Amino acid sequence: MFNRILISLFCLIATLSLSNPSAFAQQPKKRIGVLVWADDERYVQSLKGFLDQLSQDGLSQDHLDIDVQHAQSNKAKAMKIAKAFAHEGRDIYFSLGTPATTALFEEVKDTPIVFSLVFNPVDSKIVQGTDRSGNNLTGVTNNVPMDMILEVLNALRPVQRIAILYTPGESNSEIQLHDLQKTCSVTGIVVVPVPISLEDDAAEMINYLKGRVEAVYLSGSSVVGKKIDMIIAASVRSGLITVSHLLNYTEQGMLLGIGGNSYDDGRQAAKMASMVLNGVKPTDIPIAGTSKLEILVNRRSLERMRLPLSDAFRKKITRFVE
Repeated sequence: MFNRILISLFCLIATLSLSNPSAFAQQPKKRIGVLVWADDERYVQSLKGFLDQLSQDGLSQDHLDIDVQHAQSNKAKAMKIAKAFAHEGRDIYFSLGTPATTALFEEVKDTPIVFSLVFNPVDSKIVQGTDRSGNNLTGVTNNVPMDMILEVLNALRPVQRIAILYTPGESNSEIQLHDLQKTCSVTGIVVVPVPISLEDDAAEMINYLKGRVEAVYLSGSSVVGKKIDMIIAASVRSGLITVSHLLNYTEQGMLLGIGGNSYDDGRQAAKMASMVLNGVKPTDIPIAGTSKLEILVNRRSLERMRLPLSDAFRKKITRFVE
């Protein structure tokens, strides 16, 4: 509650500072460097929300010198871009995804960085805490508590065993594995970790899981993202419920999504960026959680798996994805 009040006060200050958009026309263009980890739809939407909100705050394209770089899920490329950004210098950076944020964090020590689509910035060691980052970072996390995800999943269909597809070495993916294991150690659900490092492993792993688990959690792994269509198709054929905090996967057939709206999270990150550009230090802006949780169900996958929905569960659903 305190964090929300503090953020509201900061947003009010930023709004008052930006109440005269024409003032930006008299200033040099704000130079923003953007590092996007992957090309999945959630990254596209978060960046769109970021730019839309900046424009609403008075920072239209006429007032910006913005350089958007894509790492294409490649850590070496993300580091190369981060080094180039650090060398040329910018007024502020916007990073989308944990690997992109980590790359900038390692190269840029003084210039403000605002992030989005970072699952757990504390465990990823890019901030010291959520109340105060202790450094030049702030942003929005798309973390959804695992106990909440499991509660919704069990309301759809009780499960005793759940697999999780993750990629070793990708911190977001590994953190989600550890969170799931920790939560399930209390609930008694058995977790089956499934490491996927090669794209060709995806479908084979799903076939292996048939009859061994009732559900599959799709982590934020870049390998999972690249093979999501194949993974979902194989899961539906095997009668496995697919679930994740990444809502955009429901558009590709994932059965159940519980998470935040990436576009809204991008807008929230832009409000923070506006505050920073008006003199507020990133460490003084608390890390924000996703603004609004949604529960999405893919209707086609539901029908193909012939899963019944109770009236109580239907009331939980934000919307069906056709």
